[in-house]
Amino acid sequence: MRLVTFLPPDNQARAGVLIGAAVLDLAVAAPLLYEDIPSLRWDMLSLLRGDQDEVTIESAAEIVAAAVNLLGGEGLLSGEGAGNGRHDAGMAGSLALGGATMFYPLDQVRLLAPLPRPASIRDFYAFEQHVATARGQRGQEVPPEWYRFPAFYFSNHGAVYAPHAEIPMPRSDALDYELELACVIGREGRDIHPDDALDYIAGFTIMNDWSARDIQADERPIGLGPAKAKDFATSLGPWLVTTDELELYFDDDGKLSLTMIARVNGIERSRGNAASMFYSFAEIIAHASRDATLYPGDVLGSGTVGGGCLLELTGVPAIDASQTTLPEKWRQFPVYQWNTATEFKLEERLRGMGLQRPEGLRIRRTLWLDEDGAAFTTQDVLTGAAQQLWRLDAAPGHNLGAVKLNGQPQLITQNPATGRPGIEIRERNLRLESVGRSTAPTPSPPPAGTPMPNPP
Repeated sequence: MRLVTFLPPDNQARAGVLIGAAVLDLAVAAPLLYEDIPSLRWDMLSLLRGDQDEVTIESAAEIVAAAVNLLGGEGLLSGEGAGNGRHDAGMAGSLALGGATMFYPLDQVRLLAPLPRPASIRDFYAFEQHVATARGQRGQEVPPEWYRFPAFYFSNHGAVYAPHAEIPMPRSDALDYELELACVIGREGRDIHPDDALDYIAGFTIMNDWSARDIQADERPIGLGPAKAKDFATSLGPWLVTTDELELYFDDDGKLSLTMIARVNGIERSRGNAASMFYSFAEIIAHASRDATLYPGDVLGSGTVGGGCLLELTGVPAIDASQTTLPEKWRQFPVYQWNTATEFKLEERLRGMGLQRPEGLRIRRTLWLDEDGAAFTTQDVLTGAAQQLWRLDAAPGHNLGAVKLNGQPQLITQNPATGRPGIEIRERNLRLESVGRSTAPTPSPPPAGTPMPNPP
């Protein structure tokens, strides 16, 4: 089943089941099987908890079967909607039972998050590619401890949003998405063995762990969290797919082979597969339940699939063009992105010199790919810092000098070919080099033999 929480025209949110292009209202259809049920709660958390005999995942399946049987199964299970994310076929109007609408066409309701208020949200860090890439952009290796157990943090279960819902913009200039898969617990359990873990899963859903990268960079040195960088919003949905529908997608290691795609403004930006998780959901559940009780309605996120966020994708300099063929979609047009990864590097270098990140500093990346996709060219422009305009260049040669940025002295580099000054980031030979107006004076190269300070 595809369980949903939906808002019908009467604006009373309740649980339903998506069948083709229609939403079955479980509360209205329940009298097909049960009597005297007007006082029952038909919400997703009640279904998962099963604290009412007639309101369970199992009873929902029976109600679906009875409703479809009543209609002869015609028109609801046909069409393209059931298998590929499209739900534009199968119903022309609503269907009623006893004067109440039992089936709603999908375009007559609004889908909320399947669990608008989960019991809790644990977000794991289970994809090795994401961990290695994100840390590699900061010049760090994957810590050995990561391979010992699946780490997680608790997110804000009171800030859950539906797909396509507007979220309040945090006080951030570096908003990012994180493409994840999440399981929802359907049975209470403690110290669950990995071999039994899948029996505790009610179903799976898509999860977007919204992230404010600039706030995350500020929090990282403290060594606690993430906290404010992520607690403003998490998107879930649009539906909860019960485990029985996904049995064919589990591989021999107990991992789900499901393609994961993220689009920004209709353009595909991320693609991965859940099977690339280093830790399976069984291992995740076993670790989460060690010395702790899991409850129905608890959400356990997988963490970001490799390449599943802009933080990874904008860290293009970390890719070796001689060994990597970038996605074909990038050959068709230049890609413009905020390069938050390099912003973090620059900020860390400035902090190491006792300087603060200039207010409003942003780095915008343009990427072009050659015809065969074997090499790429990037240009990073830093803007917003006292009318200064900078470009990131990979020129290897340089001489060190001194200049002021934002009124503070710091190390610079100079490209012998152009004579233009810049700030050396000392990260994979990247160079921040001036190509525009600057409020700081441009120094002359130091005399030959002058001792040079060590770069940060």
